[in-house]
Amino acid sequence: MKYSLPTFLSSLVLLCMTHISVSTAADLDSLNIMTEEFPPFNYSYDGNPSGLSVDLLIKASAAVGSPITEKDINIVAWARAYKTTLSGPNTMLFSTTRTEQREDLFKWAGPIGQNRTVVWAKKTSNIGQIVDMSAIDKKIVVIRDSVDDQMTVKANVSTKLITRASKPDSAAKMLSTNRVDLWAYNELTAIEILKRNGQNLDDYEIVHVLSSSDLYFAFSKDVDDSVVQLLQKGIDMVK
Repeated sequence: MKYSLPTFLSSLVLLCMTHISVSTAADLDSLNIMTEEFPPFNYSYDGNPSGLSVDLLIKASAAVGSPITEKDINIVAWARAYKTTLSGPNTMLFSTTRTEQREDLFKWAGPIGQNRTVVWAKKTSNIGQIVDMSAIDKKIVVIRDSVDDQMTVKANVSTKLITRASKPDSAAKMLSTNRVDLWAYNELTAIEILKRNGQNLDDYEIVHVLSSSDLYFAFSKDVDDSVVQLLQKGIDMVK
């Protein structure tokens, strides 16, 4: 069968575009990668991304021949990163708690570790153990658009009692200076943040457990499945 020159060139261009698409489909380092200050999983140290999740990402990506380095990871405020990953394009966010509410909003690779979301209070407040969060009359701070925000709302805490902070350090300072009575956040991360802000952990206690679930790498929905599967393969290899 003979082809005219225009038809041949069109076919050649289509073949090249298909080849490029396949070649870049499983390219981890082409992603817009974002994380937040969430120690010990991910945080900045001497201006560089560090932590358990960062180490896992670097090792897993290297294991499958698509290495990600520290310079590829951007540390930004959670609310901004979360909204960016919701809309895309080509974005990955970690460490993200995988919940029923979020399940269909992202694509997932992991798990990284466990997120135990708890409610902290000062011992001097004498609040004691909280059985029913919907019955509290205390001010509580959460990180905007985080899982603790979602879980606090789900627990039917009155909206007038909820303060939303953009960063965990801000939330910790609100609790330490008595601007709020409670702080809902990851247990391990809150410990690190309180210590970083010069607080004595003996002055604080956990008064309620909101949830316990796994942390994952979350991808915007437009990311090719091959990219997600490639990182999952790397995680399985190194964990």
